[in-house]
Amino acid sequence: MSRYLTLSRAARLVGVRRAELQRRISRGELQTFEGMLSLAELQRVYPEVRLDDDAMLERMSRIMDEALSRVRGGSETRPAADTLAARLEKLGRELAEARAQAARHQELCLRLRDRIASLARVAPENEALAGLQHWFEENLDALSPGRAPREPDTLAARDAMLSLMAAHVRLLPSGHDFFVEGSESLLQAALRAGLAVPYGCADGRCGRCQARLVGGRIRALESGARAGDRFLLCRCTAGTDLTVRVDEATAPDDLPQQEIRARLARMEEPAPGLLVVGLRPPASTRLRFLAGQDVVLSPTADPECRERVPVASCPCQERELEFHLRSRRPDDLGARLREQGLVQQSLMVSGPLGDFVLDPGSPRPLLFVARDEAFGAVRGLIEATLAQDAAEQIRLLWIADPAIGHYQERQLRSWADALPNFDYRALLAPAADLPELPALATLGLATPEIDAFVAAPGAGAEALCDWLRGEGVDPGHIRMHGVATEGRHGR
Repeated sequence: MSRYLTLSRAARLVGVRRAELQRRISRGELQTFEGMLSLAELQRVYPEVRLDDDAMLERMSRIMDEALSRVRGGSETRPAADTLAARLEKLGRELAEARAQAARHQELCLRLRDRIASLARVAPENEALAGLQHWFEENLDALSPGRAPREPDTLAARDAMLSLMAAHVRLLPSGHDFFVEGSESLLQAALRAGLAVPYGCADGRCGRCQARLVGGRIRALESGARAGDRFLLCRCTAGTDLTVRVDEATAPDDLPQQEIRARLARMEEPAPGLLVVGLRPPASTRLRFLAGQDVVLSPTADPECRERVPVASCPCQERELEFHLRSRRPDDLGARLREQGLVQQSLMVSGPLGDFVLDPGSPRPLLFVARDEAFGAVRGLIEATLAQDAAEQIRLLWIADPAIGHYQERQLRSWADALPNFDYRALLAPAADLPELPALATLGLATPEIDAFVAAPGAGAEALCDWLRGEGVDPGHIRMHGVATEGRHGR
């Protein structure tokens, strides 16, 4: 009986993106059963996969780490000894069960051979029965121990090796899945995969990341992390492959409204009138949000100055929140922060707000269109898409005023160099002008069947949406984020 895998596990097994498997499925090249892929079906479509192809095994995790520049905090990339022992024990049990099943099948085949021979002796004139007896004897003989061994089941052996190094975790009821590398916590691994699991402090004090173990074996990283089948994601890692029930957020309405105090950790001015800031939440509290959402920022020293701004970072980088702030007018929040400086500066962060978020069920390629500092509204979306590895194609068009420029193009180049499914176009145009935009085909998208996310200051977003509609993009597949250009006190 063939083993069935999730798309994420199957993609990791053959060294491709999950989006490639989704594309093959939509074209009828791969057959699924209840959304799962069998090892036999994978081997049929990817016959070139070899057991010793280490480059393919490591390719996806390597390019994601290079592209997103993630720091694992010095944690060991190999599982701990007791975790490896648990996984080896599980593989041993599976091997024993497989051998027992093979023995039962062999016994059944021998009994069936004797039964067919008995029937053939009773009815020697039955040609169909004689033919069946000859066919069965011939095939049974081909499986005998004395014959040359069959080609090994490469993918099954490969899957067993991978399961030792990285445990596979499936979440219920969403069906989302991810891998736990080394001895990282389940919370770290889930956030790295771009999943919005519940949490608050990330250090075991608040208890908000509680989950229920449905199948598999966990390993507590600290005492008190588990009570019965309930455990804390932040204080446990995967001993074996797991099935876990958890209250995961999949839509904006699933998230509670929060208010946290964050410290201004860094402040850069990459262009006149623009400030890029990083806010560091306290160790005891984290902000839960979906990529693309907004928050309201307010300096604790000047609570009347409030501004709604998009979070420019991905939820997978929860230790620091990034924002791209205008600082042209005296009443802009960016101007206030620049004037007050970094010393003892803290801000209240309230949110999350808005539904400018990814559609997790959409198989369509993604196009992000940004104008000037509204790039911050799509940056987190792009990072989340890369973390989830769910899009076949990701394209970005960034139109910038020459006075601002493409102030984070180095990051875009690193993504484009490391990721074959990401590309971008950087155009310069004065803020008052909308340049004549290229056709979608010129951007590398041959079809208007895309999901488009558009962000621009003021009325610029609607003009960009008009261009996309003129290119034939379904209006229902366009999401717009407008960033105001006026002073935003009390907003």
